Amino acid sequence: MKMTRSLRTGIGGLWPLFLSPGRLNSLTPKQGSFRSVRSHSRHHMHGNASSGSGFGQIQWLSSSTGHVVDNLFAGAHCSRWVEALGGNGKLWTGGWGDLDLLQHLSRTHLRRRGPARAGSLYPVKTSNGLLDIDWRMVKQNNTGEILWEGEFQTPVQDGSLPTASLTARCQLITPRGHSSPQTGGSAPVWIHLAGTGDQGFSMRQMLGLPLAREGTASLILESPFYGRRRPQTQRGPKLQHVSDLLSLGNATIEESLALMRWLNASNYGPLGVCGFSMGGVHAMMVAGCWEGEAAMVSMLAPHSAAPVFCRGALSKACDWRTLESTRPSVERVSSWWKAAGLGSMPHDGGWGAASCEGVQRLLYDVLSVTDVRLLPAPRNPRATIIVQATQDAYVDPITSSLLLSAWSLPESQLRLVPGGHVTSFLAHRPSFRAALRDAMAQMRPPRDSPAPSRKSA
Repeated sequence: MKMTRSLRTGIGGLWPLFLSPGRLNSLTPKQGSFRSVRSHSRHHMHGNASSGSGFGQIQWLSSSTGHVVDNLFAGAHCSRWVEALGGNGKLWTGGWGDLDLLQHLSRTHLRRRGPARAGSLYPVKTSNGLLDIDWRMVKQNNTGEILWEGEFQTPVQDGSLPTASLTARCQLITPRGHSSPQTGGSAPVWIHLAGTGDQGFSMRQMLGLPLAREGTASLILESPFYGRRRPQTQRGPKLQHVSDLLSLGNATIEESLALMRWLNASNYGPLGVCGFSMGGVHAMMVAGCWEGEAAMVSMLAPHSAAPVFCRGALSKACDWRTLESTRPSVERVSSWWKAAGLGSMPHDGGWGAASCEGVQRLLYDVLSVTDVRLLPAPRNPRATIIVQATQDAYVDPITSSLLLSAWSLPESQLRLVPGGHVTSFLAHRPSFRAALRDAMAQMRPPRDSPAPSRKSA
């Protein structure tokens, strides 16, 4: 059933719940249909499509009911009747996961803290230090773009990933004239990272294919725990344990950095990293770790996973009963927290009570290691763009202020689209592509300046 297939795409697979991919593509104009009004570092983007068109109706829905749709979607997506139709149920039905693994991942992530850029923490174990990617051509469009699919062994081989996630998958969309994925020809390239529940590649192809027609390549990474990297015991894209979220993030960062080194060595560039929602968080982290320059665009992304799952609309998707019943002791958590070098927990003493509020505080503290403000800011502020939605019920609107204040990058941009988390993906893909174009344009040297020498990071 189409409904069942749509529901299995997860929370981040937003568009299939409303429209099939083909119908959604038919509603998207060929050119970006928004106007940009600049006010200092803010851009306000509004649709100017005709209100009588299908796309105009989607834009009206986005700007008028975005917050309501977000809450309805988050609540209904994990309800019993949706689960009976093939939905994936709640997040973290297996509880917290291995506390030793949580400690290990927390310590690993905190090694990326600034001010120095950490680079890769997991070296690629090949003779040249680059990923050995097995490529095959999937499709060539009649306009010349080629779609390649690649597989490689993740550099994260420390036991933090399930066996099914050890073989990574990616897709590379090359512009016309590129006959081999190993020959970049100095083509600019974006690495597109997955949002929550975004399995496969089709959602991000919607951004990447139009860019390829303009000469910009896209590399789309499938996250661990999703798609063909999903453990057999996991139902759909819903993570079973809290530790799975940190494992997914750690591997995504390391795989992205390894892919950027491979792209550099294959003569692609300039480089950029981007993502929607959770993918935007990981994009900010990758840009903070990367030792070279890279464009960065985060789309509807929070500054941390903690407020999203504990306070936002997505908190409705968490299995709080299981997290409460499997909650470790105060002494156990405090011990590994301090052993990880985290100091005192933000809510130490406040989350020990047997209550839903207490377990939410504990989850907030555990996920606080995902706060991107712990990492250095992206190196090129002019090529850094944050896109937020004005009615987002998943992401707290204070996120953008926190990021811009922490980074102190006056030349970076904040762009606003009218709508919520779910509806903005439907209505504002032209705006997202425009942000990608503009950020990448800031990576290009002036025409009268010599091109910088290329070297691997």
